[in-house]
Amino acid sequence: MAREFTIAWASHDARRDTSFSDAGGRAAAYASGDLATDLRETNTRSAHQWQEWKATGTRVTAKVTGVELPDGAPAPSNHLAYARVFYDLVVAPEKKAAQHSREQLALELRQDSSGWRVTALPNA
Repeated sequence: MAREFTIAWASHDARRDTSFSDAGGRAAAYASGDLATDLRETNTRSAHQWQEWKATGTRVTAKVTGVELPDGAPAPSNHLAYARVFYDLVVAPEKKAAQHSREQLALELRQDSSGWRVTALPNA
């Protein structure tokens, strides 16, 4: 679940998506509670970035390289776990060189009747 959420949350395709918030909508499928609600909301925070990506036909892809227990986090239980997801991010405009970076994301996950879901992004 942590891998799927991260890929959905961090990946964007300005050629196909209608807004920066589309990634949040995709990630919400792996989330629950207030986080899922927040992810589904349209956000204008990144409007400038989105306009730049639209103009250049940019595709942003994330590839997860590892998932670990964050330093200092409690051991996972049957209903609660924390994860630090490491991923490579590629920002590729259609006609310019791609930029590569290594990123990480901390997640809180809880298990409910539908399985494990991401419920918070600690330190985000």
